Amino acid sequence: MCHFETGESDQALHCFTRAVTLDTGFAPAYSNRANCLRALQKYDEADADLTKAIELDDTNPKAYLARAKLRDTMSIAWPSRPPLPDYARVVQLWPSHEGSLRRVLALSPGLALAATH
Repeated sequence: MCHFETGESDQALHCFTRAVTLDTGFAPAYSNRANCLRALQKYDEADADLTKAIELDDTNPKAYLARAKLRDTMSIAWPSRPPLPDYARVVQLWPSHEGSLRRVLALSPGLALAATH
C-alpha cells in the first residue's frame, strides 16, 4: 500500500495487479487496485474490481462503501449502477457508519419520511 499512500498510483497499480495475478481469490488486492484505478480516473475498471472484491468477500463493508461512493460520484454517467444498494449493505454490515445511513436516507426520500413518523 505504500506506493499508493505516497501518490505513486501507477507503481501501486502494478503491484496490486501482480497480487491479483498471483492470487485471484484475494479480495483485498482487488479493493486496493480499485483505489489506484480510481485515483487514475479509470472508473469503469475500479468498479469492476470492487465488484470482484465483493463477489469474493460479501461481508467486507469497506468494499461496498468504496463502490457506493464511486457509483454515487458517477451516478449521472452510470444510471444503471445505483449506489443505494451498496450503502444499504454497508449499514447492514457496519451499523455505526453514519455517513452510509445518511446516504440511504437521502437516496430514499420515502424511507426518510417514514422514519420521522
